[in-house]
Amino acid sequence: MRLRAGLPAVALAVLACGPHAARAQNPPPPPLSVRIGVAADTILLPPDESLAIGARPSLPARVVATVTRMGAPAAVVWRSDTLAPGAADRIGWNLCDTDGAAAPPGRYSLAVTALGPAGDTAREVVVVLLTRLPADTLPVPLPVSASELEPETVLVGQATPWAIFIGAGAVLVPQIVGRPELRQSSAGRAGSWIVAGGVTVAGFVAFFTGRHPEFSAENARLNAELRAQRAERVAEISAANARARVRAPYRVVREEGTP
Repeated sequence: MRLRAGLPAVALAVLACGPHAARAQNPPPPPLSVRIGVAADTILLPPDESLAIGARPSLPARVVATVTRMGAPAAVVWRSDTLAPGAADRIGWNLCDTDGAAAPPGRYSLAVTALGPAGDTAREVVVVLLTRLPADTLPVPLPVSASELEPETVLVGQATPWAIFIGAGAVLVPQIVGRPELRQSSAGRAGSWIVAGGVTVAGFVAFFTGRHPEFSAENARLNAELRAQRAERVAEISAANARARVRAPYRVVREEGTP
């Protein structure tokens, strides 16, 4: 102590600037950390829109993001490219898995990992809930009903044997009326004409009222065209609805208690 007290001021200054004093003036840098930023509540239209994931490391570091389904942390649903230190790009999850399939609704863990140059790492996690909003679809037409179809079996007139017989009799009436014995008296003439008229009318009625079922090729063609048009319409609307379901909006909600 007497020696140090006797030293010049310059020597004391040199001792004060030794290695221990240098460490006190330059403390070690703080440990690496990272902050993640995700919207609290947003609606996205896949596949054109992605969920923006902000990553803010405390020090220059590479950054990578991963998504896993809650309850299955070992299975990585999606992994981002690794951003270089200082890169300003925002990470975007397209709400699909690594195979390109749409992520089903559920709870997902979004993790951002910062990789320091000295091998140190930092990680932060946020949990989001994915729900799928109803798709804008069209009603699918019903199959062709029986009431919409034309009858393919119709009733058509026919000449039945008895109708042919009576009709033939009607043709012979003039000859019967012209016979002399039918002209013997006025009463005979009246009776003959009554019989002849009755036979003639009955013959015509028999010809025109006899019917039988017959296949209608024209109605069958119309029904086939109607069925084909309806099937084509159903296929078109079903395909449009499938596309609408693929593009149905997602709602992404960040759970409380996560950054």
